[in-house]
Amino acid sequence: TKLEKVMGRPIYRNDFTIYVTTFPRGPYNYSEGYMFDYYGWNNPIMGFMHELCHFQFIHYWRQNPDSAVSKLKNAQFEWLKESLTMI
Repeated sequence: TKLEKVMGRPIYRNDFTIYVTTFPRGPYNYSEGYMFDYYGWNNPIMGFMHELCHFQFIHYWRQNPDSAVSKLKNAQFEWLKESLTMI
């Protein structure tokens, strides 16, 4: 609910698959709706929220041809996607 309020958009899908990993990174696959959550993070819910922010950003802005974000080069998009998730 909080993420929907912050982004002004509903969560774009109803199901996600979360894999627990010992690798301290959070790789994900937007198309298939899965992500990895590092078991050593203090707050796994925040890890999920971080990755979900990526998914939301890709879905509502990168995939939207009317959005300026859809016109960015890949490197620019990746920089913006990570920056906005940290905010």
